Amino acid sequence: MADAKGTILHCCGNQSFLDKIARLPLGPGINWSEPSRGTNAIGTCLVTEQLITVHGEEHFIHSYEFLTGSSTPLFDPRGDIVGAIAVLGDKDTFSVQAMSLLQLASKMIQNQWLTSEASQMLRLHFHHEPNWIGTPAEGIISLDQSGRVHGCNQAAQEMLATSAVSLRKLSIDDIFKKSTSSVLDHFSSSLAPPLRLQSKDARIFHVVARFFESEWRHHCGQRERSEATASKRSLVVEIRKSPQIVNDFLAADPVVQRLLENVEKLIDKGVSILIHGETGTGKEVLAKAIHQKSARSKQPFVAINCASIPESLIESELFGYEEGAFTGARRKGAAGKVLQAHGGTLFLDEIGDMPLALQARLLRVLQEREVIPLGGSTPVPVDVSVISATHRALPELISLGAFRQDLYYRLNGYVANLPPLRDRKDIPQLVNFILHKESDRKPPHVDPDLLQFLCEHPWPGNIRQLHNTLKTALALGEGRQTIGLDCLPSELLPPLPLPNVNDSPRVMKDLPSDGVEASTKLDAPELIHGVRHGVDDDTIRKALSRSNGNISAAARELGVCRNTIYRRLYWVEGNQHR
Repeated sequence: MADAKGTILHCCGNQSFLDKIARLPLGPGINWSEPSRGTNAIGTCLVTEQLITVHGEEHFIHSYEFLTGSSTPLFDPRGDIVGAIAVLGDKDTFSVQAMSLLQLASKMIQNQWLTSEASQMLRLHFHHEPNWIGTPAEGIISLDQSGRVHGCNQAAQEMLATSAVSLRKLSIDDIFKKSTSSVLDHFSSSLAPPLRLQSKDARIFHVVARFFESEWRHHCGQRERSEATASKRSLVVEIRKSPQIVNDFLAADPVVQRLLENVEKLIDKGVSILIHGETGTGKEVLAKAIHQKSARSKQPFVAINCASIPESLIESELFGYEEGAFTGARRKGAAGKVLQAHGGTLFLDEIGDMPLALQARLLRVLQEREVIPLGGSTPVPVDVSVISATHRALPELISLGAFRQDLYYRLNGYVANLPPLRDRKDIPQLVNFILHKESDRKPPHVDPDLLQFLCEHPWPGNIRQLHNTLKTALALGEGRQTIGLDCLPSELLPPLPLPNVNDSPRVMKDLPSDGVEASTKLDAPELIHGVRHGVDDDTIRKALSRSNGNISAAARELGVCRNTIYRRLYWVEGNQHR
């Protein structure tokens, strides 16, 4: 068994064979991805994302030619590849039954994963033949309490002829022309037979539902009463094992889910929350969600960006001023942000950029719960819940003398670390969420190549950048049912740099350097649609340059198999052309 990067996690089998392959090496901790080992069952399976067998001399590395291996990918309930399982054996005795065994094992693992994860959800188990329900061949989809698909297995994708990403945009009615409540009504009795349903493309399926009746009855009743008045901005996301967090803050990522579970426990407990994260990760959105979930939700939410206000004005902005406090002051003075937030929540964004002298005054306000406006002498009582946020490392600022240690310990009752978008596992859900939010009508589908790009892009601007990118894509793809890579702003797809031979795989180190010039880089449209010239050595070398040495990507671009590239460009000792 290997993880999604091709690293072996577990290896077992006949001891004499294990001893034989120990010299390869092949064991836990060893990476068998294509960039590391060339063509092999595990690495190639992870690239192609399908069941594959690599036999004998089909292996790129000579010392593996005594092997035959079959491998099949493992997918999680959201359709993301998480690893692979493989069976290896001597090529002369390898049994073709291994492929069937792997397919069966893969289906059983994925079905068990899905049913365990969705144990509290409504699940539909279905197949064309009713006798196949309950077997590893059945299709399974889980649905959240809004009736939308939350997860699915590979069999469901194959039978419904769609991808996991596309399925998660649909409801029961979209798939089977049946409402959630009518499905629940049919299965109100434990003796109810399978429900015969027709898909949108007129295929017949037999369906069995699994759910906790009381919970789903109550929710469906509430949902049906409110559907008529629901608006686009009422979209909320159910957080597993946690109450809903509203205000456009989506958290399908496990790290963010755990963070929200902790935040839920702290709301209204008088604990100061410090949100830390890179710019654009949604710090203010999270702060608003905390406010709306608190008992202060009907009171003001006042935000102030400590980095955007001139140092000469920030004191009056925060604490207000009396009439005549300074030249240009309003008649009768003005209430500051702190007083404006009385009874509600004060959000101090970029607190790390607050001037040091002002930090002492803020600390006094937090301790004494009263404000003295600029130019005044009478304290004014104030009741606020303070949430602060920063992208800077406050402990480092403290060591440099740029931030007060006592204020830091006053603000960080709990530090909520928001991960950058590049580390989050819920980019497909975020994309779906943003498209639904920004679309005036049913949002378009997302081309798989575009979704893969969005998941792999580093996003230095995080969710804010992703949001603006998708708004642009919607505008450029207006009127289309599917948006693709050509709907992205051009600056998001700069030409790829030539690979550094010192950092590239072995395969690039062996290539002749002549003819590989900067002029071989492609601009964005060419890179997206690929180039299909002849497959002479120079064309292959340029394709490898554009793909940064990625054999599989270059092969896809040229429309050839990977072994063709291996054989055309690599020589090994013994005068054998690979």
